[in-house]
Amino acid sequence: MEGVYAPRRLQVLDPCLTVEGTVRDDVQKAEDGDITFGLYLSEADQRLINDVNRANYDGSLHIEIVPEDQPLVLPPKPGDKIRVTGPWVTDTAHGHNE
Repeated sequence: MEGVYAPRRLQVLDPCLTVEGTVRDDVQKAEDGDITFGLYLSEADQRLINDVNRANYDGSLHIEIVPEDQPLVLPPKPGDKIRVTGPWVTDTAHGHNE
């Protein structure tokens, strides 16, 4: 998890997972340089979100593209259908899964 801010706050649930979904209308650049957004998942992947995702992210999985990866990945637009691969974690500081 190179390039991740304070990686000790993240509890790794799966070191490498691929999901597909629809980009939420909240794509933004965070203060730490990450590009963040929510990803609406299929019914089959709802196990990947928790109650905090449901309450604070409209039921979407929180996604972050760290600055080190941004030269390799174009930021998505709301409504895009995309595939994401990376670690699946719980952010223990905020309580959501990403």
